[in-house]
Amino acid sequence: MLPPPMFVPAVVETSGPEAPPPARAPRRARRRSKADGIELEIAGVAVRVGADAKARTIEAVIRALKAIS
Repeated sequence: MLPPPMFVPAVVETSGPEAPPPARAPRRARRRSKADGIELEIAGVAVRVGADAKARTIEAVIRALKAIS
């Protein structure tokens, strides 16, 4: 009696070339807002706040302007 085989033969079939991965659509560059920011004038004092300023910063500027008016 023969011992059981230690491996099983494998058959590898080749197919045509693999399809390339789907092309990704190019990402659009983010558009910056056309707004330059805001300009506040209270009691004759004008202050410009940039468009990227946080709400807390704008609030602090308004409070400071009101405090001196």
